[in-house]
Amino acid sequence: MNRRMSQFDVKGLDWSTQSHHLYSFHPKPCGKPSKGQDVLGFMAPERKSLTLPVSRNRGSVLHTRLHQLGSLENAHTINHTYSHADSDASLLEANISTEVCLTVLDTLSVFIMGFKAQLCADLGHNPLMKKVFQVLLCFLQIPQSETALKQVFTSLRTFIYKFPCTFFDGRADMCACLCYEILKCCNSKLSSIRSDAAHLLYFLMKSNFEYNGRKSFVRTHLQVL
Repeated sequence: MNRRMSQFDVKGLDWSTQSHHLYSFHPKPCGKPSKGQDVLGFMAPERKSLTLPVSRNRGSVLHTRLHQLGSLENAHTINHTYSHADSDASLLEANISTEVCLTVLDTLSVFIMGFKAQLCADLGHNPLMKKVFQVLLCFLQIPQSETALKQVFTSLRTFIYKFPCTFFDGRADMCACLCYEILKCCNSKLSSIRSDAAHLLYFLMKSNFEYNGRKSFVRTHLQVL
């Protein structure tokens, strides 16, 4: 059963009903708004903008985070490149140092064969012999590679074999210097260097023993002590 729409006003509110159902609600302003209401109404949008999150801030934070990650990745790449460059430069310097050492040893070997008579003058205690010996001794005083030190020990054994009088007769200064450097190499962190140094020291003592007619090796023994 249809009824006509009835409209009535209750305390400033408009109510519209049809078939006993609430149709619409329209509030009417009751009087002029106060000054406080104007201020609150003016500040409401601003307060809302301050409290609610802004969607673009998330985008800016994400962009900043991605930029930081990119910077870290670039820094890691640069450091990785520098580390590779440093290792390559160190390897190149080590190879050059070893080649220089081997070249000098070969040159000394040729020089010793050509000037053996001059080196043996005055029982091997002459300025020329001292210069050659100082060059050989320098390779034990300056840190060398393992490959270079093996060749230095071999050259020193050959040198002792060719000029025993330099170490076991006359002044004992060359024998003392050689024993001191050999003992330092015996304290190396590398087992191969310690082994080669011990072999050289044994060869020096054995040569001293042979030079004295298998009687004693007092000079080498005293220098080691």
